[in-house]
Amino acid sequence: MRKAVLVLLVLVAVSFATQRMVVLEGFTNYTCPSCPSADAAWEAIDAQYHENMILCEWHMNWPGASDPFYLYNPVDQNNRRSLYGVNSVPDTYVDGTKVSWSSAGAYVASRINVPSPMDIVLDGNITGSEGYLSARFEWTDSVPDGYYRAYFIIVEKDLSAGGRHYNYTMRITEPDYPGWLIPDNEGVHYWTQEFDVDQVWKVDDVIGYVIVQNFMTKQIVQSARVDLGEWQTPVKETSWGQIKAMEY
Repeated sequence: MRKAVLVLLVLVAVSFATQRMVVLEGFTNYTCPSCPSADAAWEAIDAQYHENMILCEWHMNWPGASDPFYLYNPVDQNNRRSLYGVNSVPDTYVDGTKVSWSSAGAYVASRINVPSPMDIVLDGNITGSEGYLSARFEWTDSVPDGYYRAYFIIVEKDLSAGGRHYNYTMRITEPDYPGWLIPDNEGVHYWTQEFDVDQVWKVDDVIGYVIVQNFMTKQIVQSARVDLGEWQTPVKETSWGQIKAMEY
């Protein structure tokens, strides 16, 4: 009898396991003398673990205040900097935890093997000057009480400034900081986020992310990615999910 109970418990644990999509965030500046090494390391990590992670690069206004990607959207850059308390570049975070850029690869590898308590389905579309991201969030395991927020991010690949090349550069975040409050820590919830498309974007190089993060502990719960350069099938919203979403 005891042996049968043990087998049952294992089956229950496996049923709640959700593959984690790790979030690697790098803070940089195009005049920073030590940033190219970190930039290259972040992108090498992405190349190795791309199927199980997302990379987002945030640009700061120091040491050179003329960084064009910072100037494009200083509000969202500074909001993210303030959340982590970043005061120098390069700076690196994996799932909300500060690490050195040289050790970030090992930390990403270890986090990939940590199941997430949430499953996310993310789809999106761009048509002309308008776009949207449509997400389904499902809690698959319990989590500590916290302040869980969904944060939608648009990044663009293949950008250059000052002779340096960047991929996964943040363009905009939606909704306004600090994002959408995820209802409770159980059940299924839906959210559709509309955004304006800037004509300067190369649409085929635009990618959509969503990050769910505990804004009290800074720990990232889960993330998802969608290529907005191709037509996507929107996540079907139930009336219950839409009503729940609009309550917050």
